Amino acid sequence: MIKKTKGRILLISLILLSLIISACNLNKSTDGEIISQGDDSNESKEVLTQDLEENILKPLPQHALGLIAANRIVAETNRDDIMNRIDELFYPFDGREVEIPLSQIRFAFELENEKNTWKSSVSLSDAKYDINHFFKLLRHTYAGYQYFGGDKVFLSARDNILEELENRNRDQISRVIFSKMLRDNLDFIQDTHFFIDGKVLADIFNFVRSEKYEFLIDDEGFYTILDDEKFHVVSIDNKSPDEFMKLSINKEGEVVYFLGSLIKEASIKRILLELKNDEERIEKSIALVQTLQFISGEERTYKLSEVDNIPLIEVRSMMPMSESDTSLVQFIEDAKKLKGEEVIIIDLRSNGGGFRYYLQKWIYNFSGYETTDFSSFNFRVMSNINSKMFEGFWFEKMHDAEAYYMNKTLSSLRIDLPEDQRWASPIWDVDINIEQGKFKNDTLIVALMDNKTASAGEMFIERLKRFENVIVVGTNSRGSLLITSGLMALLPNSEIYVAYGPSMFRNPLLENIDGKGLKPDFWVSPADSLDRILKLMDNYLLLHNK
Repeated sequence: MIKKTKGRILLISLILLSLIISACNLNKSTDGEIISQGDDSNESKEVLTQDLEENILKPLPQHALGLIAANRIVAETNRDDIMNRIDELFYPFDGREVEIPLSQIRFAFELENEKNTWKSSVSLSDAKYDINHFFKLLRHTYAGYQYFGGDKVFLSARDNILEELENRNRDQISRVIFSKMLRDNLDFIQDTHFFIDGKVLADIFNFVRSEKYEFLIDDEGFYTILDDEKFHVVSIDNKSPDEFMKLSINKEGEVVYFLGSLIKEASIKRILLELKNDEERIEKSIALVQTLQFISGEERTYKLSEVDNIPLIEVRSMMPMSESDTSLVQFIEDAKKLKGEEVIIIDLRSNGGGFRYYLQKWIYNFSGYETTDFSSFNFRVMSNINSKMFEGFWFEKMHDAEAYYMNKTLSSLRIDLPEDQRWASPIWDVDINIEQGKFKNDTLIVALMDNKTASAGEMFIERLKRFENVIVVGTNSRGSLLITSGLMALLPNSEIYVAYGPSMFRNPLLENIDGKGLKPDFWVSPADSLDRILKLMDNYLLLHNK
């Protein structure tokens, strides 16, 4: 049975009640003429009409629909243009470059059962060896090497580190200082999948906001009500109000605007709000603070339940929590029975990502559509080192991907890379995806996200945005879409842990949104987003093609 929102149920009930009352208050005369039964019936009908008008779902304001439409990637994809752009991101391998031998790479997956005995310090000579080793490794395995500056930038960073080591007065350097030295000199890498000793190199942007004042919009611009008087916004920090006005939902479920901004690392920002009416101009200092974080309270990958008779799909990861965790298989299967629902809510808050396979299969089972990757194109460094990392793991050409994703053990699938599939020198492999446009969809899909929604979790959001009747609520996501995860290894002497990816994805707009993430349609604190979208559905008709 198709489930209905509370607002629609109430509307249908009131309409039926209206018909019953009308029937009771009408009577036919002997000659067939319809006559009214007294003055009291007119009063009751007026009251009922008023109740009906108050409970009829309103359409979303046009300005809100315009912002939602603008928050979708729409781009013409030209293969020749893409190829020209790709050439700018490649660096040549002449066939004579020799990779670091596999025997000299300490892969993290091979050390899973080893006792943690990481060194607290390393000699300067060993540290210098690690630096030369690391930068050669980057050139042969990191997809973002040319994108972030190539030899010119990376080798300059290498030389700076070597010089810092040379200028030290001691023979030893602590692991903590050495690790920080690497991060400081590689801070130009805005890639949230790039880690050194567990710390990301990219700048992370937090959403800060204030709900002290609610704003609406008219022909003159944004305005608010102060002491029953209407004040229009002149500027915010001497800038256009548009930069700070975020489409949102208030506690009553009404469409409003609140002040908000994305800021790097910090959790608070002060702004100066300038307002005016016909009589005066006033200024107000406003503190924007970080949104309340969502806390699940449950340690589970997937859960299907209901809230207000609406299916609620909670997905906290696109990766099983253990080899016995089969819940994502159920997640895929449950998509079939959600077909035909009028409304579903997909909760991706705190979904840190995992494998794209699960979201691809879910979308197919729900809609029948095969969706491509977010990017217009992606390319990867094909090298023996990267291939070793992926043996029997992610390269679908080399193993039964279906078996792994449907929760067979990794150990049963790992295989050795055949000799004829080894590379004498690293090469590039390229895929080009032509944008597919909008997909037809008659179900209202509400997706919840926050700044912990990352990687494959974000890919789910991005693919959902291609469907009709999708609304995204929350804050900006993490922004982990430029380059994949992949290589995880220890530097040979210092045992510093490094992790980064061999594949790059480029979206049609050629933007790097790592650290900033995807934008929601309605900016709402993650802790409040579920409650407020339910209230919004009580007030507004969100299925705009019905």
